[in-house]
Parts: sequence; C-alpha cells; structure tokens
Amino acid sequence: MLFVPGALAATIVSQWQTVVDQNDTREMAPILITSTSDGDITAEHGIRILLSPEAQILWDDAELTITGTARDNGKVNLNVVPEYAADYKSVYIPVMKDFEASDWLSIQGLTLRGYDEACNNQFLGLDLDGDGEANVSDINIYRVGQNIKIDFTDPYPIRNADYTRNADGSVTLTWDHSVDYDFDATIIDRHRVKNGFTQQATIYEGFTTSYTDKDLDGVTSATYYLISKDDSGNQGEAVTLAVDLTAPIEEPVVEEPVVEEPAEEPVVHESEVDEMSRLLNYYDVRYRIKCMPSGVAVPENSSTCLWARIDLIYAQGLTGEDKVAGLALSERDLELMTTRRKWPEMRYEDNCITATEPAGYCPALGKALDRISYFLD
Repeated sequence: MLFVPGALAATIVSQWQTVVDQNDTREMAPILITSTSDGDITAEHGIRILLSPEAQILWDDAELTITGTARDNGKVNLNVVPEYAADYKSVYIPVMKDFEASDWLSIQGLTLRGYDEACNNQFLGLDLDGDGEANVSDINIYRVGQNIKIDFTDPYPIRNADYTRNADGSVTLTWDHSVDYDFDATIIDRHRVKNGFTQQATIYEGFTTSYTDKDLDGVTSATYYLISKDDSGNQGEAVTLAVDLTAPIEEPVVEEPVVEEPAEEPVVHESEVDEMSRLLNYYDVRYRIKCMPSGVAVPENSSTCLWARIDLIYAQGLTGEDKVAGLALSERDLELMTTRRKWPEMRYEDNCITATEPAGYCPALGKALDRISYFLD
C-alpha cells in the first residue's frame, strides 16, 4: 500500500492502525515523516496530511507535539503551529527550508472525529507538491468502526459570520454552516440594549445561512451569538457579532474587479477564444495564488479570489480545456456577484461612459462586467 513516486520519495508511517468508534474522537498513533532524498519535502509546498474526502471523518482541532531532526535543524520552526484546513480534511505543516535525505519529523496528537457512519480501511495521504492529492500513502490504516457511542463531541463553530446594517434599521446576519457531518441547525441568541435595559432572547434556530433581525426599533446595541448545533443536541462555540446601532451606517466598500492582465499587448483582431487560450495559463496561476495560497483555501467571500475564479471558469468554458477540473461558481458566489456588481457598474458609468476622457482601465473593466453578465444574465 505504499506508493512512492521516484521524484517524491518521502515516507509517512503511523506506528499502528487507528479505529475510531462512531460519534467518538480518538488520537492516532504517532506519525513519522521521513525524507529519503534531498528536496522531496520543500519550503514551497510544505507538508499536508490528507484524510479521505469521501469517508465521514474529520481532523479534530487538537494541539500537536512535533519533534525530530528536521525541527532541530531549522527545516521546521521550533514553535511550528500546524494549520487545519477549513473543512478539517487536511492539516498543513509549514516548512522553512527544503529537507535533506534522512531528515524526519514525528507528529503526536493527531486526532480523528468519527460520526454515525462506519467506513472501511483508509490510509493517510501525504501531499508534497501542493496539488491537494496524495503523493505518498501511509502503510497502516485508520477507519470508523461498528461500535457506536453516545455523541458528546461539540460541533465545529459556524464559519464566515458577518452582518450588514440595512437602510430600514434592520440587521442581516450571514454565515456558513459548520463542517460537521451531523450539523443540524444554527441557533442565534441576541442580547440587545433598549431604553438602557438589556434584553436576551433566542431569535432563530434553523438550517439557512442568513437571518434579518427587524425587531430593533429603539435599540442602541445588539450582540448576536451564532451557535452551531448537531443532531445530538451538542452545541459548538458561539461566534459573536456586536452591532452598534447608534453609529452611522457606513457606505458599502466598493469592491472592484481585480484587473491583472498580462503586460503583453493582444494580437490585433484576436478572437475571444484565441485570447482566452493565450491567457488560460495565466488565469490558472492567478487562481492558485489568490484562492489557494500554500494550498489552503481563502475565505469564501474573498473578492480577489472570486474574480480570479470567474476569469478561470470563463476561460475554461470558452477553450474547452480544464486547468482545474470541476471548478464552478457556487450559489454563494452568484449571490456575492449579484450584490457587488453595481459598484463596478457605477464606476464604469462614471469613468468610462460619461467621462470626457475614459480611464485607461476601461477596456479591462468592461470585459470584467461582461463576464459578470455572462454568468448572471
């Protein structure tokens, strides 16, 4: 079961197999990662340990103990802090210098979360080139077994919580679900101050990802606690949003398309398909830089990542060539595009249509707006 390509010969070995009961968490055996040739583990891509994308199992957000010659020799920071992916399907360890043959790390504390579904034998994967795929596999298995325990594991918190104050005095809260497989609902508790008195209430429990609070007449401040709940009733850590309702409503930040066209001039009379073929590699590289720095996905509402994703999807669609297979705009992407399009449209109207002398960025901005219309209209 050990897969070792010639160019990436590092190994990953857990000391024994790990079986997690359903609804339980269990620490894995210590993991040994060893470099067997110079440069098989690099500072550019670091170390990412992968779980099966299909099995209902996640990393627990546990603290780790990392020892070994690679740490002692400055290849990994003495106080390294591993980074769990947003979906808790991988954990990333930054590398400061390329490993040399025989450098090794021992990782203790990696912990698995099982859910109410068993899975067959799985093997940890080791991604060494930053593409999110395993280059090397462990020799020992992990799995979720048939034994079922009472679920006492709190779900992960809800993600990307934010709020918007509306002109009518209401407040709209938005968020993303917890990543847990047994996530059941989001609860919103509100503490508000009205006429000098604090009032507390649960104002929402449901499965949607937005809620508008209209009951704020005469309220000077409101604090919202967004709490994830699983189907066993366990509750995750609250995410807090504090809103000062006496402050002026801020004007929305104008988020404009990121114009990063290559420096070379396009060929005269170049068709759009030819242009997209020429720019496809550029859009692919920009997408990976803006959306997956160090192999870790940026927050879903990142404006720079969204525009990079739009350009790459558009170019892939016109050329028929997929640099990133399966890449598509989500419902959330379309919502963000719908909400934000008016700002670049206003800028284009003011600086490109009605202006006496159009700005130099107008052609690129016009193309970006055309691509928004392509997907929305």
